[in-house]
Amino acid sequence: MNSTKSLRPPEQLAWNGLTLGLILLPFSLALGLGCFLLILGWGLFFYVQDYRRRSLTWIWLGLIVLLILSTAQAQFPLDAVLGLANFIPFILLFIVLRELLQTPQQLLVIQRILAVSVLPLVLLGCGQLWGGWSGPVQWGWIIQWSLAPGGTPSGRMDSVFGYANIFASYLTLIFPFVLSFWSQSWQASPPSWWSLWADRCLWSITLGFAALGLLMTHSRNAWMIATLVWLTFALYLRWYRWLLLAFGGLVSVFWAAFGPVGRSIFQQVIPIFFWGRLNDQLYPDRPVAELRVTQWQFAWHLTLQRPWLGWGLRNFSPLYKAEMGQWLGHPHNFFLMMTAETGIPVLLGFCAIVGWIFAQAIGSEHRIFTATSSPTASCLLRLSTLLSFGASVLFHCFDITLFDARINLLNWLLLAAITGIPAWSDAPLSD
Repeated sequence: MNSTKSLRPPEQLAWNGLTLGLILLPFSLALGLGCFLLILGWGLFFYVQDYRRRSLTWIWLGLIVLLILSTAQAQFPLDAVLGLANFIPFILLFIVLRELLQTPQQLLVIQRILAVSVLPLVLLGCGQLWGGWSGPVQWGWIIQWSLAPGGTPSGRMDSVFGYANIFASYLTLIFPFVLSFWSQSWQASPPSWWSLWADRCLWSITLGFAALGLLMTHSRNAWMIATLVWLTFALYLRWYRWLLLAFGGLVSVFWAAFGPVGRSIFQQVIPIFFWGRLNDQLYPDRPVAELRVTQWQFAWHLTLQRPWLGWGLRNFSPLYKAEMGQWLGHPHNFFLMMTAETGIPVLLGFCAIVGWIFAQAIGSEHRIFTATSSPTASCLLRLSTLLSFGASVLFHCFDITLFDARINLLNWLLLAAITGIPAWSDAPLSD
C-alpha cells in the first residue's frame, strides 16, 4: 500500500517520523515524543503561513490565551504553568497534524501500528502478573519501565504504563481498531487460503490479548466502555446474535451486582471478579475522600467560586489536600476539572470545537451508512476512529489520563484525523 503517494518530499519525511514515533511511543516516551516534537518544529517552520489561513487555528489560539489568563491568576502559579504543558504543545501539534494527515490510507497505517502494539504490551503485563517479571527496567533516559511485580495497584495489570488505569485507557482507545481489523479478517477474501487464515489468526490473537488486558486492568470504566464499543460494532455490522449474547451477559453481570431480586442466584453463577468490582464489594469501606462523588462535589464548589477563569491548572490537588487532608491528582472527571481549574468559558470553547469536528464526521458517516447495504472497509476505518475518540472522551468522564503524554498525544492525533473524515468519506481505501 502506498499510503503517502500524494505527499510532497518534506511531508513524506514528517510522515515517516510520525509512524516511527507511534511505534516507539508506548515503549519509549522520550523517543516517541521526540519524533512528534520534530514534526511540530517542522510544521511550524515550513507551513506556518498555511496554518494562519485556517480559522480553526485562530480559535485554538484564542483558547490558549484564555488558558494563559487562567494561569496568571492561579492560586498556585507554578503548578498552573506546569499544567500548560498538557495543553499548549498538543494544541499546536494538532494544527500541524491536521495538515499532514491527507489520506485515509494514512489513518489505516496509524490504526495498524496501534492495534499491533497490544501484543507486546499485554505480553509484558502477563509476565508482570504471572511470570515473575519485574523492574525497574531502565536504559538511560530512553527506556524507563517501572514494571512493578504484580502490577500497580497490586493485582492489576499496568504493563509499561506505571498505573493500571492508564494502561486501561490506552487499551480502550485501541480496542475499536482491533475489533475493526478482526471483523474485516472474517469478511475479506484474500487471494490465498494462507493469507486468509494468517490474517484471521493474527487479529483473533490480538483481540484475545486486548480483551485479556482490559480484563486484568480491573478498570470498571474500561469494562463498561469496551462493552459499549462491542455492542456498537455488533449493531453496525448487523451481528444481531452477537448483540443479543453480549447484551444478555451484560445484564447478568449488572444483575449480580445490583439486582433487586434473585441477586444471589446470579452471584453463584458469575464470578465475583466481575460483579464484585462493579459494586465495590471487592474494595469495601473506602475513605470518603477517595469517592468520586466527593471529588466531583468539591470540583463543582471550586467552579462556583471562580466560574470565569478558575483556580489554575493543576490547582485542584493542593486545594483538595488542604480541604480533605488527602492528595489526589485530579477529580476523576475532565469536564469538572476544566471548569474548576480554567473556568466555564474554556470548557465551553473546548466542547464547541471538538463537538463541531465530531458532529461533522458523524454526519458524513451516517449519510454513507444509510446509503450502503453493508459496511465497507472504509466505513469501518472511519467508524473505529470515531469510536476510539468517543471511548476516550467517555473514559475521561470517570478518570483523567491525559496527564500521561502518550494518551494525550493519541487523543490529539485522533482528533486531527477526524477533521479529515468528511473529505475522505468518498475516497477509496486501497490496501
